[in-house]
Amino acid sequence: MKRKISSLLLVMVLGLAALTGCGDKDKDSKVTIVKVADRQDIPEIWDAVNKILEPENIRVENKAYDSSVNLNDLLVAGDIDMNVAQHYAAIDYFKASSDKYADLIPLGDISTESLDLYSEKYESIDQLPDGALIGIPSDVMNGGRAFTVLQTAGLIELDDDYTDFPEEKDIISNPKNLTFTPVDTTSMIRTLEDVDAGFIYSTTAVYGGLDPVKDPIFRDKIDLENNSFQKQFTLVFTGVKGDENNEVYQKVIDAYHSEDVYKAYKEVFKSGNIPVVDGKAIDLSKY
Repeated sequence: MKRKISSLLLVMVLGLAALTGCGDKDKDSKVTIVKVADRQDIPEIWDAVNKILEPENIRVENKAYDSSVNLNDLLVAGDIDMNVAQHYAAIDYFKASSDKYADLIPLGDISTESLDLYSEKYESIDQLPDGALIGIPSDVMNGGRAFTVLQTAGLIELDDDYTDFPEEKDIISNPKNLTFTPVDTTSMIRTLEDVDAGFIYSTTAVYGGLDPVKDPIFRDKIDLENNSFQKQFTLVFTGVKGDENNEVYQKVIDAYHSEDVYKAYKEVFKSGNIPVVDGKAIDLSKY
């Protein structure tokens, strides 16, 4: 509320046409600043977005925070305008965890990435030995996704009766007697030498110097139209109730889904991170 009142008063003082809930105004240039928060600083992406927004006198400022900062706390406090580092499943998790997150809403799709199995010891899943130790993301959501990938790979079978996200206890068949150890997703690359294989998100793989297309011993194929479980891991622009009517935020989202941004995605993420619009993955081969 504080953010929206301050923004409205500033628009009135400047004598500009009012835009509901827009970001901060740069007093010198009269540019509307939209503050977003991510886990990484990706200038190639936001530079492409800002180039498109320049005629609209809108500029996005992205700030990267490590995992010790709860970006939703910044959002509900009005310190940022949008959280661009979480998926649908995370929004649902936070809304269920506390009333202070009750107003979180998705404003538009961003992208999706695969959660793939990597190994420094073996070149294929067929080579995994009996009793192989697998690094599983330590949080319930991403750990649950990893177990579904193992099922897709034919390494385990899950009981379909799990609630929300499968856990190790939901495994009903494990022919290779795989064992599991929880690892923070941001630490998995450094942990690969200590396990037989581990799950790494494709974006993390790129930042760690891995090729998300060639290096996994098993890739989880992105199929948003037919895989509803996978679809909930689509990253989204997250705002709060009322932001769905924000014209400035919508212009940012529209600019994000543009040819120049897609080209930047292809260059930066090596086809390991795929833009998504209205639930459909973009074919980057066209760019």
